[in-house]
Amino acid sequence: RQWQGRHPTIQFSLHHELPTELGTSATLAVYRVVQEAVINAVRHARPTQVEVSVVHSDSHVRVRVADNGIGLPEDWSRPGHFGLRGLQERMAMLGGTLTLNNHPPHGVELTAEIPLGAHE
Repeated sequence: RQWQGRHPTIQFSLHHELPTELGTSATLAVYRVVQEAVINAVRHARPTQVEVSVVHSDSHVRVRVADNGIGLPEDWSRPGHFGLRGLQERMAMLGGTLTLNNHPPHGVELTAEIPLGAHE
């Protein structure tokens, strides 16, 4: 709701299926992934829609943030993108993964796989 209030021209949607307790490390990781992905979309992508999905299985949580903005520039991985680099490092420390790709026909899709229970 806060994001929608600050950016009324962007339609935000959230879908989540989570257990009551994820554990401290997984909870913080989910929060940071969503925070960084939404901030990047709003600041750089000029989207009209941002979709956030957080679901779990017995072994992991999958976070997906997709927007319909302008997509990633070819040099997006150049030095200076500390937020994304920090997320990749956080996922690696937890034994998880982070992928970031252009999402046809427009926009970007960021997906994080966070193992449950490995680093509580």
